[in-house]
Order: sequence, then C-alpha cells, then structure tokens
Amino acid sequence: MRHLRGEPELVDKFRHSIREYTDGLLGKLDLFTPYGQGMVRELAAFAETIDFDLVIRSISGQEFAHYELPVAA
Repeated sequence: MRHLRGEPELVDKFRHSIREYTDGLLGKLDLFTPYGQGMVRELAAFAETIDFDLVIRSISGQEFAHYELPVAA
C-alpha cells in the first residue's frame, strides 16, 4: 500500500532485507535442491524489481498455476 502511495521508505527497507538474505544464499546454491535454487534466484530477482503485480498474479492467476522452475545448472 505504501508503495502505491509513493512512500518508498518501508519498501526500500524490505528490498534491502531481501537482498542481504539472497546475497548470502546465492553463494551457497550448491547446498540447495534444484527447486530451492530456483526459489532463491526468483527471490533475488524479485528484490531487484519489487513487482507486486507479479506477486498478485503468482498467488491467484492461472498464469502460474502449473509453473515449473527450470532446473538449475
């Protein structure tokens, strides 16, 4: 809601927190299953875009109803 109202302070803190979390995990991807690796990468990408419309679609839209993460290389 604050993001939509043009009040970015909390969104920026949220983004910073996600980036710190994923930066640590990206260096340890070999410890995760392919699914876990994909989730970490998706979360890291979300931290860059903070696309809340994507969150809404991924929760309730048919677009992701059968979404399969690519196998990590």
